[in-house]
Amino acid sequence: SILGIFAIYPTLSTITELKKKLADLQFLNQQLQIKAQNLSTLQQKYQSLTGDLPFVLEAMPEKPEAAKLVAQVNALLSDSHLKVSSIKTYGVEITPNKKVPLNQASSFVFSLEAEGNYNDMLEFIQRLVAINRLITIEQISIDKLSSKDMIILSLRGREYFKPKN
Repeated sequence: SILGIFAIYPTLSTITELKKKLADLQFLNQQLQIKAQNLSTLQQKYQSLTGDLPFVLEAMPEKPEAAKLVAQVNALLSDSHLKVSSIKTYGVEITPNKKVPLNQASSFVFSLEAEGNYNDMLEFIQRLVAINRLITIEQISIDKLSSKDMIILSLRGREYFKPKN
């Protein structure tokens, strides 16, 4: 009987080891199935957002693209029948070697002066805040010219961009 126990022991230990490996593999298989389901769900959500992705990337570009913003603002001024006195951009932050935290964006300031009538200025401002770029208007002033029936609009704004890390 002692010889029988020694003969059966390796088989019993192999069975026990195989049962443990089977349980580990079943647990691993279950975790992989959960991950596969999560990836499938994420892929479906991503595909539902792909139509909006170009708009999001255009609203917060990776580069300042100051010239593009000036062109868009100039087109809005022209469409609103305002006469442009000046459009300026100030100190564009370029940070190629500096890592920007995920929750922080870079920005640059722009300003403009234009003249026209009050209704055209309201239309311009409404269209400016609705453009496809993320901007904030920091300051607006409107002055009436005493010699004409025109108004001068002075506007200062900030445009944001998110450099790629």
